[in-house]
Amino acid sequence: MEDPKQAKGIVKREVIRVVTPGTVIESNLLDEKKNNYIMSVYKSGIYFGIAVCDVSTGDFRATQIKETNNFSAALDEISRYSPAEIVVNNLMYDTTEEIAKIRERFQIYISKQEDNKFSNNVEELTSKYNVVDESENKIEINDKTLCICAINGLLTYILETQKTNLDHINKIILYNNTKYMCLDINARRNLELTEKLRDKSKKGTLLWVLDKTSTSMGGRRLRRWINDPLLDIEKINKRLNSVKELKDNPILRGDIADLLKKVYDIERLVGKISYGNANARDLISLKNSVKQLTGEEVQLWEANFGYSQNTHIIGINQPLGQMYGYITEGLYQVSDFDYDATTQTYTLKDGIPYAGDKANVKPGMWKFKNVDGSEDNKITEEDKTVIGNAYPKFYGGINNTFTYKDFDLSIFLTYSFGNDVLNATKLTNTKTALQNKNVLAAADSHNRWVLVNKSGELITDPQEMAEINSCLLYTSDAADEL
Repeated sequence: MEDPKQAKGIVKREVIRVVTPGTVIESNLLDEKKNNYIMSVYKSGIYFGIAVCDVSTGDFRATQIKETNNFSAALDEISRYSPAEIVVNNLMYDTTEEIAKIRERFQIYISKQEDNKFSNNVEELTSKYNVVDESENKIEINDKTLCICAINGLLTYILETQKTNLDHINKIILYNNTKYMCLDINARRNLELTEKLRDKSKKGTLLWVLDKTSTSMGGRRLRRWINDPLLDIEKINKRLNSVKELKDNPILRGDIADLLKKVYDIERLVGKISYGNANARDLISLKNSVKQLTGEEVQLWEANFGYSQNTHIIGINQPLGQMYGYITEGLYQVSDFDYDATTQTYTLKDGIPYAGDKANVKPGMWKFKNVDGSEDNKITEEDKTVIGNAYPKFYGGINNTFTYKDFDLSIFLTYSFGNDVLNATKLTNTKTALQNKNVLAAADSHNRWVLVNKSGELITDPQEMAEINSCLLYTSDAADEL
């Protein structure tokens, strides 16, 4: 393509992208909760290799069919994905009867590529792409020639039409179609799983009933789950347990739903960036979405008890109900300081951890543990850690009713064991910012740092202060300050 600034006369232009039904990425032309797949079907003898990709999201999958009724199984795979476009090799295209059936049943745009585009080059494929199974484990694919040919054929077509390196397509999942319930095209249509039999609309289908997803990504995932019913009992139970966890915890479910409403379509945003046509709005949307999923806004649950304090944390692959905060190591003692009698000021000794302004630290204040091991011993957000869990190890209840003549007595008892309890009142009223203005149980003379003598005078002598607080019973407690 010629630079207009340097051109004389008519500027020479080149084709920078070929838009086909299966390579559309424009949001206004796509259903946000439906993948726009392009599929390649590679035929060798009576067997088939099938690869499918959503260019807008980078989702790339492949399988091979070596079954008794191979063409029927191939039709079922086409029905599973409902692609907008199919790319085939010469042998497949020349099998006019099969091509006619595909066109008749699916009304899909079909294009032919030469056989040399469907190469079986394993080395080049594995050097550029991460080829894994459905469990995200790397696998050997030397024996999966049909898959390899279908994948290479589809990749070649996509790269030739899009004329750019699509970096968001970096993982290819090889799946076994026998691990999912086999539903032929007639069964899918009559069951009205994702579209109505008459008008092809979503309303009134199983997907329409179940789809309460907050994000476009969730909507597409739910559609795929409905189209691919599991057969593995272990995977089924794992999915059901996950659903049960959210069903039984409506508060958590509501909070997660609220957070997900702030998450944009990350998959398609990354696709637009890969194409090089993302604008500033897209980049901001991606930034905010990533922050919701990985940053403090999603990692920390904030509870306000008079002061803004983060008290709980939720993380990926982490248990629920984790309490989050600083580990306390009791109170600062007089021995932790150097005392200047002239100015009557305490200076914290080197090597002792502190929070905030070191000059403001005084004996009797909370001392926090330097968890991250920083050399300056300053307590920061990095020193916060998991200090408890609100979920009990086990819980239960007893319910019984006693009746005698015209009298009845109902008893309902519940219990829980093994859970930690957040004392929000104590947390608020013994906050370090209060600088020793402790209340409630912490104000008891046996548990409180004493600053005045019996005459009510402020103690200025460090020896006297150390002696009067020598019987202090307050020891380290991780849950005292979160």
